[in-house]
Amino acid sequence: MVASGSEDFKDVLLPLLVGSNSGSRLEAYRTGETFHVSSLGNDWQRIVGQWNENARVSFVAEMMHRGQPQAEIDSFALVDPSAAVQKAFLSHVWWDMSPDEVSRLSQILNDAQFSDLITGMPTEYIPAQLRPRAAAMYAALGGSIADPAGRFTAWRRAYFLGHAEATGPLKQALSDMDAGQIRGVDSRRLHSTVDM
Repeated sequence: MVASGSEDFKDVLLPLLVGSNSGSRLEAYRTGETFHVSSLGNDWQRIVGQWNENARVSFVAEMMHRGQPQAEIDSFALVDPSAAVQKAFLSHVWWDMSPDEVSRLSQILNDAQFSDLITGMPTEYIPAQLRPRAAAMYAALGGSIADPAGRFTAWRRAYFLGHAEATGPLKQALSDMDAGQIRGVDSRRLHSTVDM
């Protein structure tokens, strides 16, 4: 049914993909055959855009894993008005795209989308082309956080991404932390910061 890519089965598929039962939605995508967006019709973007948020999140996540034409899914997900749909897309980018593809994609992301893409990603996995923007993002975050532990984390990330002026604010955040906050820092991170 879905492997054909034909919209002949659209009347059967749509209720499964839009329904409130996430198990049924996932079963429809995970038949073992490639799911083609053409199964939803030529105007699939409009059709999927009318679905509820949970159904759109599932659609984007499953399409990222099912090898759909990347540009179509990218553009659909990034213009979706739902932050949850955009985050679902961005959370799959690291696993489904090469570093060069991630770098190209990041050029069209606004600051909030870029933050969703980078936040939580270990600094060593961030491609070189993205490091200056990521470092600036973490520096701005470090400058806006009142909590010393949060500032420490943000400035530490900025430092390891190559921010030229991160050392001073990083050490200041460390000196502002209380004993409990310092105990919460991994000893290797603490020692490497003290040794800067």
